[in-house]
Amino acid sequence: MNHPIHIIDNDDVLHTGASALMFQCTFKVSEFLAMMQAKLEEEYIFGDGLECDLLSPGKTWRKGKIKVRLEFTSLESETPEVPISVPQFPSIPTPIQTANPEELPPPLRRQIHPVGMWS
Repeated sequence: MNHPIHIIDNDDVLHTGASALMFQCTFKVSEFLAMMQAKLEEEYIFGDGLECDLLSPGKTWRKGKIKVRLEFTSLESETPEVPISVPQFPSIPTPIQTANPEELPPPLRRQIHPVGMWS
């Protein structure tokens, strides 16, 4: 269920429950932003949102939630995605698994002792 997102103006008026923020319940958006700076640790503002009523000039009260979000505006024009090519390296042969040192090439022959994790 998608609801349209309305970016509210600094002069709009919000009304929240008495215990939601501070002592006052009704304030301009600009005042709310100042209070919010002091209450950034309140997780409900970032997650589920803070239930409130919104009054815009010339409109009636509307029920909803306030959520904090980040918005990114690019200063550059959109560029198409360029596929990234990953260089292909020749496959490296895996070492021969052997328990018998006699089967190894002469420079690699040595006495093999099993070593456990707790040895």
